[in-house]
Amino acid sequence: MSIFLSCQNLAKSYGKRPLFENLSFGLFARERTGLIGPNGMGKSTLLKILAGLETADGGEVVRRRGLKVGYLAQQDRFEAAAGGWTVRDELTKALQGLGLEDYEVDMRLEAGLDEAGFRDPAAEVGTLS
Repeated sequence: MSIFLSCQNLAKSYGKRPLFENLSFGLFARERTGLIGPNGMGKSTLLKILAGLETADGGEVVRRRGLKVGYLAQQDRFEAAAGGWTVRDELTKALQGLGLEDYEVDMRLEAGLDEAGFRDPAAEVGTLS
């Protein structure tokens, strides 16, 4: 299995409060990974760093050539949850943020939903927990 993203000695702090230090790991192709922890411990910040939306205070993120990392922000309420906004709609919006062509968005959307085992992309996001 080939590695497609790795982090070496990542560090991030807000003021004097460190979120993480000396964080190193690798993600491999076709691997499923979970990120679990209490609120305020840096999970979203780490994902933003991996997506290139924030910079780490130290360390390095290395992405395989051609790899694009998207970030779907955590929200208490999705934009159109009451208006029939679906999982497919939300993921399409996130993929479009990567600057992909429409056919690439469709292709990645279908592959991602299938690989994640998501059986109902028409489910309204407001009904999910």
